[in-house]
Amino acid sequence: MKIGFLADINQHHVRRWLPYFLKNHDVTLINHREIIAPGCQKFFNKFNDNLNFDCYNVELRKKSFISYFRFFKSIKNIIKKNEIEILYVHGLGIAGFLASFVNKIKFVIKPYGSDILIFAQNNFLFRQISKKIFKRADLIINTASNINNKCIELGGNSDKIHMIPMGTDLSIFHPNISADHLRHQYNIQNSTRVILSARHISPLYNTDIIIKSIPLVLKKIKNIKYIIPVGTFGGDKDYLKKINKLINNLDLRGYVELPQSLEVEDMPAFHNLADIAISIPSSDSFPSFLHEAMACKVASIVSDLPAVTEFLKNKINSYVIPVRNVNALATATIELLSDQSKIDRFTNYNYALVKEIADSKKNVQEVELLFKNLMQIV
Repeated sequence: MKIGFLADINQHHVRRWLPYFLKNHDVTLINHREIIAPGCQKFFNKFNDNLNFDCYNVELRKKSFISYFRFFKSIKNIIKKNEIEILYVHGLGIAGFLASFVNKIKFVIKPYGSDILIFAQNNFLFRQISKKIFKRADLIINTASNINNKCIELGGNSDKIHMIPMGTDLSIFHPNISADHLRHQYNIQNSTRVILSARHISPLYNTDIIIKSIPLVLKKIKNIKYIIPVGTFGGDKDYLKKINKLINNLDLRGYVELPQSLEVEDMPAFHNLADIAISIPSSDSFPSFLHEAMACKVASIVSDLPAVTEFLKNKINSYVIPVRNVNALATATIELLSDQSKIDRFTNYNYALVKEIADSKKNVQEVELLFKNLMQIV
């Protein structure tokens, strides 16, 4: 098959399935992000010599009719030149909306959780754009059942919707990976308990709640270190200023590390460094971060969201807390760090679960079969 990927290549989700498709099909990547993170560029440079891979940068630089027309014309020409049969669009928005007007190809959409749960609910224009995209879609791929329901509300055809997690490469993410170099880099002793929240510093991910919980945790457990990446391109700079001010006001500099960003290739080691993975956004589907933590046998604390609680149950295989609840987060952190048997029970349970539901190799094979069905190959 000749498959096109229309996406922001800085999103690590895009990098999960692309190598698999490159083994069996012709792939054309159309990047619509103007700035490319160095780690992302490094990833795609590995495929530059592949005869079955082409990569184009077609940025949406200005919000104007002319720039939109040029973008549409560019991707239409790329699709024609590369004889693309299936266009896989990652994320709703203007790029996907413009691509939905291209005819004579199969059109597949994979929305982000925030696209459906936040932007389409709160923004009238984004909602109308989403409806147009779903009406055009030959196939809709989601990661959670609550996302499916919202897609149907926006006009998605239930017969075209399939729930398939992005998943995790279990040959890369697994327990017993050395994290000694990270302990040396961040001056973390073997006895220090590490709490990882690799969701980036953002109001959506409630970083302020994590920071505010630390003094409460320190009343019971002294030897701890939190690792919270800022995010690609510096993240939300205004919110970051507030977080830094909060850390200084609470005198927490020695307990928190804020690396610029965590490269995908480093994440297996970071998970193996961690005792607890925290993911407490106000809105989300089931994040890949949690799949990775489960695969590396890291206990989790999560917010009470439908997509997450579909698989993670409070005090059964995770701690599930109300959104933006400082005391609940601190209590869960203390209880987990104080009970190794509970950590072992949670992680063993989730290790079996992730192999069942989120093995990326199985997930992408399922997507490939859907693509073949669209093309009537099988």
